[in-house]
Amino acid sequence: MKQNVLKNTFLLFFACLTVTQAQVKERQNGWLMAFGRYALNEHWDLHAETQLRYYEIAGYPFQHLFRGELLRKVNDNLTIGAGYTYIEEFPYDEVGAPEKSFEHNMFEDIFFAHPLGALKAMHRYRIEQRWTHRISDTNASFSNRFRYALTLQYPLPKSKWFFSVMDEIFIHTFKGGDLFNQNWAWAGIGRKMSEHLTIEAGYLNQYISMPWRNDFTAASNHTIRMVLAYRIK
Repeated sequence: MKQNVLKNTFLLFFACLTVTQAQVKERQNGWLMAFGRYALNEHWDLHAETQLRYYEIAGYPFQHLFRGELLRKVNDNLTIGAGYTYIEEFPYDEVGAPEKSFEHNMFEDIFFAHPLGALKAMHRYRIEQRWTHRISDTNASFSNRFRYALTLQYPLPKSKWFFSVMDEIFIHTFKGGDLFNQNWAWAGIGRKMSEHLTIEAGYLNQYISMPWRNDFTAASNHTIRMVLAYRIK
């Protein structure tokens, strides 16, 4: 069954990657990400994260993201959660918002983890309820979005180092909108510094569909991504 799930997942990813590559706007970004996790007891965790996203690697800030989540461990393989995200987006080029904008969203998560040979596999299913508005307009627009992420991690034998790859697809559900929204593809290397601290660094490609534009149809963000994760047990 797990093999069928992975097979269908990869077929879905490849289907999304067949979206036309014509008139794609290329950009270089840098993301700094900090994750914190606090174990309330053996079943419940609190998760918090901050993401600072920069245009031209570290030139101009274009997004600040803050997220909190309550997680419930159902068993060794299954975890569920729900939380809130606040996002500020700043004008930075012709692709981004023309003025400062804001997003508030509520979300629900399902995490399913299992071994896959020498790999560790993690599936995350997320549904977001999003309210967005620009600084000049306090009337927020509402939309739903579905996200699915598959992460594969390979721990190096007798080492604290590991390799990881990830792909995440974003699907819009609002009426009249384009179904395909984004695809994130990540490859990186990490190290477990201690029982509590893990660091990662690598490359992320963020492909964003923009069918409403006349000058190009999508943006491809080549991103250096650095992650610091700290867990308090």
